[in-house]
Amino acid sequence: MPWKSIIAGVDGSRESAWAATVAWNVARAAGAECYLVHACKQAADIPVWVEPIIDIAELEDSLIAQTTSRLEEQLTGNVPFESLRNLEVRLGRPKRVLAQAAADRKAELVVLGGKQGSSRKFGSSTAFHVIQTVDVPTLIAVPSTSDPRRVLAAMDLSHAAGPTVGAAQELADFLGAELKVIHVVEPMPDIPSYTIDLPEDQNIKRAEEHFAQTVVPLINGEAAHTAVLPGPTEETITRAAEDWNADIVVIGSHGKGWLERVLLGSTTRRLIKHMPASLLVVPVPEP
Repeated sequence: MPWKSIIAGVDGSRESAWAATVAWNVARAAGAECYLVHACKQAADIPVWVEPIIDIAELEDSLIAQTTSRLEEQLTGNVPFESLRNLEVRLGRPKRVLAQAAADRKAELVVLGGKQGSSRKFGSSTAFHVIQTVDVPTLIAVPSTSDPRRVLAAMDLSHAAGPTVGAAQELADFLGAELKVIHVVEPMPDIPSYTIDLPEDQNIKRAEEHFAQTVVPLINGEAAHTAVLPGPTEETITRAAEDWNADIVVIGSHGKGWLERVLLGSTTRRLIKHMPASLLVVPVPEP
């Protein structure tokens, strides 16, 4: 199904300009429209006794016009010029503004800018809150000197596998990139007063069999690489991304098992902050 639109969150920074460029390039490859959206802080509350002599709508229009002019000046020369024709400034908090823009435009993707490594800008609460609020895949794109050539999809073996593989494959196809799909097998849990009689090698073997039965058939074509890797989830995904020189890592949200834990707490923030590549988070509702 052809994509309709892609939203890029912009704030005038270098990182957001990169996000706009990535969004524009993906939109062109997907045959979709690209919209640059900025969340502008609303005017402070006006005292009741002043409201009759102040036109609130006029004040907000002026604020939007001034912000739009400033953004156009900051982004000109740093983003594809054609993308500026779809620059929108909306009043409100970023997570609400982007969620509403994605809904209004029936967007298939939201793109945010981020810094690589421990200083990643959107390793703060902004991206985390946007991921929790927006109902479409969200890509946190880090600046790069080359086009994305490798997409790594990491997933559990739940109902989230299908949508996650689909989003990763679609993105890889649009970018003309290689795709690798992995599953991480965590060590068996240590449950007090209960012994799990399953050696670790058998645990991994069963995971490999289940992966081959449930995930591999979801991958279109035979060009994609696959692997089942043992170890702690966060460290193993990060190491796999580094070893394979992945440009984009794809993970699904709300899957059962370890993936649910990855996206429901501090681990999510650490992945966003430390992942050595751009990160695409695919929301998957519970069945």
